[in-house]
Formats: sequence, structure tokens, C-alpha cells
Amino acid sequence: MVRWLFATAALHPDVASIASVSANQRVEMTRAVGATFERLLTVACRTQYRDAVKYEGDQALVTAFQILGGVAMRELMGHSAVAKGMGELDTYVDKDKLKAATQSTE
Repeated sequence: MVRWLFATAALHPDVASIASVSANQRVEMTRAVGATFERLLTVACRTQYRDAVKYEGDQALVTAFQILGGVAMRELMGHSAVAKGMGELDTYVDKDKLKAATQSTE
């Protein structure tokens, strides 16, 4: 799911030029995630899915897909190497300017 999320996000014009995911790779990842999603809804969590649709309507599928995407995003962003990379932003931010921005000008 993490690979699929990245490959799909790489379609965004702002990052497409720095990401290298072929159309075939994206298709294979999408196919694999689709099979997982289908298995979850029709086998592993069939009763729960049926009840959710019964009581919440089609919104249940939207919610299920949002949860699946959220899990993949947490996995991607939760990796220690990614967290370290995100933390590097601190190196390029002037903390004195941030502090001054919160001070009253009066």
C-alpha cells in the first residue's frame, strides 16, 4: 500500500519530475492494492462491510478507502528514515524569526 500511495502521489505535477514510476509499475501496484481492498471487503471483513453499507450507505465505501489510504500514509510517514528527513527541515528554519513573529508589535 505504501508503494501504491507513493506511485499515485508521484502523478502530481509538482513532484512528477523527481519521481520515477513507470506506468506498468503503477498499474501493478494499483492492481495489488485493489485485490487487497476487495479481499478485505468481500472476505476478511464481509459482515462488517455489509452492515456498514446497510446503516451508512455508499459512504461506507468512501470511509473504508480513506482508512486504507490513511494506514498507508501512516506507514510511509512513520518510517524512521522519513521522520529523520522531515526533521531536517528544522535545520533550515530561523527559530529567532519564528519567535519574533509571535511577539506583539505594540
